[in-house]
Amino acid sequence: MKGMWILLSLGLVCSLAIGGAGQVPPPDTGKLSYGLFETVAYEITRSEAGERPLLPALFTTREPVEESDLALLQSLGYTVLGSFGRLIEVEAPADLYVDKDRGLGALDFVLSADFPPTAQSNDTPVPLESIPVIGAKDAWSNGYEGQGTKIAVIEWGYAPCEELEALLPTSYIVSPGAGVGTYEFEEGVAEYSEHGTSCALIAGSVAPAAQLCLLSFPSVKDSQLDLMGWLACLAFAVEELHVDVVTTQIWFDYPTCHADGTGVLLEAVSKILEGTGTILVIAAGNWAAGTGSGRAFCAGTFADTDGDQRHDFDPGASDSLDENDLRFRGEAGDTILLMLEWDEWASEVKSTDLDLLLYYAEHDKLPLRVSRTRQAGRTTPPYEKMTYVLPYSGEYAVVVEDRAAKWHELSSAGVHFHLYLLNNNAAFAALEHYNAAGSIREVATSRDEQVVAVGAVAVDDPASERPYSSRGPTWDGRCKPDVYAPDGVSGTMYDYFYGTSAAAPHVAGAIAVLRSADADVSPAEVVAALRASAGCLAADGSGCVAQTVNLNLAIQHLLGD
Repeated sequence: MKGMWILLSLGLVCSLAIGGAGQVPPPDTGKLSYGLFETVAYEITRSEAGERPLLPALFTTREPVEESDLALLQSLGYTVLGSFGRLIEVEAPADLYVDKDRGLGALDFVLSADFPPTAQSNDTPVPLESIPVIGAKDAWSNGYEGQGTKIAVIEWGYAPCEELEALLPTSYIVSPGAGVGTYEFEEGVAEYSEHGTSCALIAGSVAPAAQLCLLSFPSVKDSQLDLMGWLACLAFAVEELHVDVVTTQIWFDYPTCHADGTGVLLEAVSKILEGTGTILVIAAGNWAAGTGSGRAFCAGTFADTDGDQRHDFDPGASDSLDENDLRFRGEAGDTILLMLEWDEWASEVKSTDLDLLLYYAEHDKLPLRVSRTRQAGRTTPPYEKMTYVLPYSGEYAVVVEDRAAKWHELSSAGVHFHLYLLNNNAAFAALEHYNAAGSIREVATSRDEQVVAVGAVAVDDPASERPYSSRGPTWDGRCKPDVYAPDGVSGTMYDYFYGTSAAAPHVAGAIAVLRSADADVSPAEVVAALRASAGCLAADGSGCVAQTVNLNLAIQHLLGD
């Protein structure tokens, strides 16, 4: 074990010292992501000093997890926290992950390991102005108000609200169990959240006779169970509550596909929904905006015309760093999230390999932060991720480097990548090289007919797609979102509630109303009715056509009127 730590520490120190500029290659992270690799190395130093803290991790496996896999992990010293599909969440002492006989290298059924992802919000009582926009009043006048249906809302928690007080007995905290696909639940709310209450109020306003079931899961701050908790909530809503529709706006800082509707997360979602009548309504996200937004998306095909193993964001620029970077402005203390993923998910052993570097533009010699997971020749998934608190106010530069070409005699030229940039504190004052088309990502890219992605339109102009609303096409060529609904509504716990978070519960309420018109309708028929009801917006640059839900027309389509 001591020898392993020496190798880890030497590789890590060398990598950080040279900042990728010297001739010593970055460390081989094995099956660990770079961030987990760094933390393992650090925690091993603490364990040598007498401390042995437990470190959580998320394993991705080759095949769907079986009880025998969990039993093996338990016998080796890992504590299993939860498991769905090909995902296992564990915690263990740091040195166990790199142990010669019991670590990841000895676990053939495990492909890779990373930190458990953090659930993120898509956005920072009766929304009367949006009700006529989606045709709900006409549906009510015909007696369809969602009676006999159940709507589940999945959030971190809910804030006290007079309109929701009567619903407290149907409010549950759901946690994953230690077995495959198991969960535990108790009545209550995981934490205070005005956002959750606002989403519930919108769904309940559209379908006033439906029963609302408010689900929340333990926060990552306490348990590191965000992803497993969200999946457990979905399974509980489908298997125990038998709800007609689930609405959620939560996304995870955990890429699992190249925005093409595949991957381990979507496999787990489809497995839960399979054979049921439940429809999952998911907010499409707000990644399409650029300058002036708190998040942005950039897509590209890796190209290196100047031979420096770095992507040319701006070929031919006079400044070498500007040629090879994506720049943005930030303030000291801003917390940013950077995610880079590229199109090699289908291959188990990777041949391309990109690294992610962050510079302060005025001090461009050494990176402030790097993410250098080794993918080339490994089973680690094709993504890099970093969270960083900006130390200065000013201009920053993001660089994408071809590790495969620089260190492994391979090449990443021609591989298509997606880059996501989020400022958790504020909007970006300036951002170059951003895209709108293709900005939608999982879970909203799902191919499952029981998953409906919802984009946002302006409540006072439903023919206007919000500029920040994530959109397709998906990488496999499908138009997304599936439907659109209003945002910018009042009557929630916010003065005005913007974003696809506000749009999604409108569609969940609409589905409940449709089910009250015909309880036997299939998920495919529900989605077809919603699409058939929608008024089309102008096609955007991607060729996709946005559609805004009209509930009354959807019922007419469903009933053949």
